[in-house]
Amino acid sequence: MRPMFEGLYKALYPKSIAVVGASNNPAKVGYSALKSVLESFRGRVYPVNPHADKVQGLTAYKSVRDIGERVDLGIICVPAEKAVEVSEEAAEEGFASLLVMSAGFRESEDERGKRLQEALASIAKRHGVRIIGPNTHGFINLEYGLNATFVPGLSGKLRFGGISLIGQSGGVCHHILINAVMEGTGFNKVVNLGNRVDVDFPEMIRFLAFDRTTKVIALHVEGIDKGREFYEAVREASKLKKVVVLKTGRSKIANRASLSHTGSVAGNYEVFRSAMLQAGVAFVESITELMDLSYAYSTLKCSGVKGGGVALITLQGGVGILFSDVLESKGGRLAKLSDKTLAGVRAVLPPRTFRENPIDVSFMGLDEDVLRSIYRLLLEDDNVSIIVLTYAMAPQWELSLNIFEERAVKPTILGLSAEPDTIRRLRTRLEGRGVLVYPGPERAAVVAALLGKYGC
Repeated sequence: MRPMFEGLYKALYPKSIAVVGASNNPAKVGYSALKSVLESFRGRVYPVNPHADKVQGLTAYKSVRDIGERVDLGIICVPAEKAVEVSEEAAEEGFASLLVMSAGFRESEDERGKRLQEALASIAKRHGVRIIGPNTHGFINLEYGLNATFVPGLSGKLRFGGISLIGQSGGVCHHILINAVMEGTGFNKVVNLGNRVDVDFPEMIRFLAFDRTTKVIALHVEGIDKGREFYEAVREASKLKKVVVLKTGRSKIANRASLSHTGSVAGNYEVFRSAMLQAGVAFVESITELMDLSYAYSTLKCSGVKGGGVALITLQGGVGILFSDVLESKGGRLAKLSDKTLAGVRAVLPPRTFRENPIDVSFMGLDEDVLRSIYRLLLEDDNVSIIVLTYAMAPQWELSLNIFEERAVKPTILGLSAEPDTIRRLRTRLEGRGVLVYPGPERAAVVAALLGKYGC
């Protein structure tokens, strides 16, 4: 751990946690925050509630001053004015870091909220305590097993993986994690920065750039205050890790909503996009693209893909047409197959099938040997950089996945119309072989186009 990250490290890897505003009332944020900690954390936990002797089975403390320990992380779940008062007390007691979940600061767009946020910033500067938030959903550190959000049970449902997400919106972070649970996407750390009174994007990006278990840094950005520092952090991180960026707030209405949501000015979208491309990161346009490309980068080990062509094997001709349209609309291109590949494909497929690219194998796709032969031809074709296999999933067709016996030497994508539990199961089964699994042909096409655009 680098000395400059000491306070942040203690926040993400605490040995002791105090929950201020801890409650026995399930309708309170302090109830959910404490429950999340108790379900996931094995260190010392101190509930703080001046009106209770016990909270969720633990002895409660009247104030942070009664704990008598220099706590690593304080989670603040009380109204804004009280949160400032408690944060000052915690800082004076030597707390290393604070996670302020409370709302009612700069995002409220009034003088009171602005004043309270300035007071919180002053505490961080005067005492050196690190503050995440305010107005934050919290964070999850799956490497450490800690759920410091107000959504109990969430960390236990997530798969551990190589993606770490930094986001401004708690709602967007939560949406991404729920989808990750449904599809089996592996996450490492998820940090919702909220209003960024102290810990901001640049520092968090640098922290993750040196984090040995993070393979991909995914960013959801509404607005930034430190443009040059943000750019430098992203540019430096992209030399060590894959970085994928989603910027929201491009419309006037969205820009206004961003200000009232996390107190951020969204800024000029095109200027931001140009800067990110110059910094060498992948720039995406939706939550789905952010998740899907991050998942690809966390799974693949490849090079030489940028600008390459895509080969598609499909069991349904109409799906091949749809795939081709989406691929082209996102800037991707179908590969022109070599004469050797075309001859090999025509040798194993009957005349009624479409034997160019996309390759429509129809029901010959049930023949494992046929699929394996075509797949190997595509692996050996220098014109092909990315291989996609897409079809509507049926139990008997899962046998075809036996063609992926060894780790794929080219990015290989399965676009399957299948139930979420099937997608989860196949991701677990095939990730180790470098094969990506997505629900449906359209998402497979978008990822293929993005890999062709940004490389891997």
